[in-house]
Amino acid sequence: MADTLRIQWIENRPRSLLMGGALLFVIAAVLLGPLTYLSMQKRNETIALVLNSEIWTMNINGSNLKQLTDPDKEFPDTDPFDSQPAWSPDHGRIAFVRSHYKSSEGSASPEAVQSLYVMNAGGSGQRKLQDSAAVTPTWSPDSKRIAFTIVREAGSSSIYVMNADGWGEPTRLTSETAGTTDGSPAWSPDGTRIVLVSNRRHVRQLNNSYTDIYVMNACCAESASNQPQRLTDKPGWNVDPAWSPDGTEIAFTFLEFGSARLLYGDGAITNEDVYKMDANGSGESRLTHASSDKYFEHRPVWSPSGDRLAFVKYDLSSGTHADTGSTIYLMNPDGSDPSLVKRFPKAYDLELAW
Repeated sequence: MADTLRIQWIENRPRSLLMGGALLFVIAAVLLGPLTYLSMQKRNETIALVLNSEIWTMNINGSNLKQLTDPDKEFPDTDPFDSQPAWSPDHGRIAFVRSHYKSSEGSASPEAVQSLYVMNAGGSGQRKLQDSAAVTPTWSPDSKRIAFTIVREAGSSSIYVMNADGWGEPTRLTSETAGTTDGSPAWSPDGTRIVLVSNRRHVRQLNNSYTDIYVMNACCAESASNQPQRLTDKPGWNVDPAWSPDGTEIAFTFLEFGSARLLYGDGAITNEDVYKMDANGSGESRLTHASSDKYFEHRPVWSPSGDRLAFVKYDLSSGTHADTGSTIYLMNPDGSDPSLVKRFPKAYDLELAW
């Protein structure tokens, strides 16, 4: 009898273990499910933004505006400012750029210093990752690496990749060519490609300020076998590329060259709008239609679920930065049903990360 019972227990043990595991899974789901749901909800509804030269977070409905950074504490005498926030994929950390000015011996004007920082989502644990004029950070999907732009003294710039913890030397992704400005990298959701903005097609032409959006493999440095492929073809500024969460589309901003020049005080202003294209550059469509030539609609960002796009509407009707204002809007991915989120009077430096 004892042997029979022992054999039955051994035979039934896998089934018992499975049943026990299933029971534990159900219990965990009951206890942790609401927490996971709330965590995902928080991720889906919280954005980071630049306002008055500092990083803030806010619910996407416009509530709970919270200041995270105060660069004056680190550089109280140099008029510092923070910009370009980028969420880690799990929304646990934010990479950003801290800029300040320092006087250089023999120079009539202060030198701008831009450094790459990272902090926890609530603003704690701020620390510097990179010194060398590092800007436009973006996280890899696995949160292990950060791609960013290094600007050289001659005015050219290249894209680099570094470990997100700051250890080791950054590795160069795009080539360093005089006069070429590569920047604004964004990782594809599967981590295999990086989209970027470059003037490389126009650098030897009269209008060398024109920029296009390119895509390249993220595996390794630019080479004969890994050349950035151009996606856009409109003369002007094609900027602010943002992958959709499913990797099939890229939203971006297009400025006709007159608009770009107006920011520096000359040229006829034309509309600046949000566009979208397939990840291979086809199927381009215009999503916003500014109601006046005094408004810019730009800087699109996708919601983590991909069901919405947020963008900034910039009011330049007064003609001076001192009197401008910015507004955050939400819309469907096809550009329909734009809705007002929050208005920020007197703000011209508004940037978004979702």
